[in-house]
Amino acid sequence: MIAHGNMDAFAAHNELGLNEASRPIFCFDRFGRTETLLPDGRIIFIGGEHEDHCNPDFFIFNDVVVVHGRGEPTQRPNFRIYVNDMEHGVNLLLKTAVSVRGASPEQIDIYRYPVDVFPPTDFHSATYHKDGGTGKEYICIIGGLGYPGSVHRNATVTYQLDLEDFRIRRMKTGGQEPPPGDGTERITTLTGDTIEVFNDGDNYILSLADMQWSRFARLDAPEVGSN
Repeated sequence: MIAHGNMDAFAAHNELGLNEASRPIFCFDRFGRTETLLPDGRIIFIGGEHEDHCNPDFFIFNDVVVVHGRGEPTQRPNFRIYVNDMEHGVNLLLKTAVSVRGASPEQIDIYRYPVDVFPPTDFHSATYHKDGGTGKEYICIIGGLGYPGSVHRNATVTYQLDLEDFRIRRMKTGGQEPPPGDGTERITTLTGDTIEVFNDGDNYILSLADMQWSRFARLDAPEVGSN
């Protein structure tokens, strides 16, 4: 389902003769996931949801999918995918996504996590960062929507994905953080050791040095999908 064919979960249910009341099955046809192209060519997909909450096979994922080897852009107009622009340091919602079609099974790793370590997460942001002191590489996962009652509904939570061993840990943050996500798109930019999150005319800056948030009023935030 990741690199070959066009079968989504609905088609898979029909192919296997399952009824609609069956539990959801793994599907890579998702909304609200992130897709980050790393400098070494790996592509990191995080979370996302399949279908809408009113559908019986609705499911929010808490996985990380790693595809080794750089893909080529392809038009995917029906997908809403965040892409981390390494050149400009901007996390954008684009209609052009990195293709993984044709990747072999040996090029794909799938990581699952206990929900108390990394809960089901969608409509978050994922920003690549390389520590200038240690050289270690991370992805900062900020916010999300999740299921009703999820931690994401009460606060903007920050997680750190280690790109060496793919451990995820929740980061303790302070200061004035952005409001919880509501399923709308957000733009993040990386400048040095800070991540800026644009939200409804205001921007929030997370210092990666001490994990403290600051809020600033800003009326000229870039439009989603702009460069």
